Amino acid sequence: MLNCKADPTLKDYFRDKVHFADFLNGIYFSGQQVLSPEHLSVVDTDMSTVVEGKKVTVSFNRNRDVIMKDNQNGIYVLNAIENQKAIDYTMPVRVFVYDALMYNQQLKQLKKKKGKKKLKLEPVMTSVIYYGERSWSGPRCLSDMMKIPKEYKGMINDWDARIIDIKDIDVDLFQDEDNRSLIQGIQMFYRWNGKEEIKLEVKKEVAILIASIVNSKKFLKIIKEQEGEKVVMCTSLDLFAKRNRKAGFNEGKSVGKKEGRNEGKKTMLIELLKTKIGYLSKETIQLIRNCNRKELEQLTKQFVMINNQEDILKILKNCLN
Repeated sequence: MLNCKADPTLKDYFRDKVHFADFLNGIYFSGQQVLSPEHLSVVDTDMSTVVEGKKVTVSFNRNRDVIMKDNQNGIYVLNAIENQKAIDYTMPVRVFVYDALMYNQQLKQLKKKKGKKKLKLEPVMTSVIYYGERSWSGPRCLSDMMKIPKEYKGMINDWDARIIDIKDIDVDLFQDEDNRSLIQGIQMFYRWNGKEEIKLEVKKEVAILIASIVNSKKFLKIIKEQEGEKVVMCTSLDLFAKRNRKAGFNEGKSVGKKEGRNEGKKTMLIELLKTKIGYLSKETIQLIRNCNRKELEQLTKQFVMINNQEDILKILKNCLN
């Protein structure tokens, strides 16, 4: 089936203890082997719990993506991974609630066993793995969402969402081949300008995961068509580009002559901008694709003035005034 969705595919990927341990070791411990697959155990991701007050009792139904319990010489830490495609401006609050529910769940279980004395909670640490195309521009901790008077600086409890942008990760910090291939493949796809010659051989299942993350059914189909247990990403990207160009040409033929010329201009402009700037996001490409005649003319006339994606947005915005 070609309709592979990123979220369930990533959940399955990080349920592998080797992937999980190596990923966190690379992110937090500079590749040192602090977490060991042998000392990890999978934890139920259902965080449904009941919070009891004197007058009101509230129930919460939540599920986390992946949770592993790490045994560090008899001391346990609960490590959770949340996979995130879109920029969420409420992420620190979400993580705060998730972690609080896990602590509340522990508390209820401990009270049943030990009563209210000598309660020892297991630490919870959440990592948000962000794999979207744009750089993360949302808040990273609770204090980023607040205006705090200078008199209160350092006194308000904060909560770090620990957002890891996969595009900014140093691949040399990871030892597991699958993790290295996954990170390199995503970074290569997002930064690829259609002309760079990059060769990366990855396992087919990792290539399928990359295709689901970048949300390209065409790319996914090309990967699945290739024979063998490994896929050469450079070959896949070349085929992907050729099919896109062919699809654009056929699309131009199917519309009227005038529309066909406009579509051809847009395609050419996009390719020229990619060569000049080095990278165009999917959102920017779509904006150019949706341009009317006036907007297209302005982009073409002011081409020499365009040095980044922000310049493109300014030109299109000025067309509305």
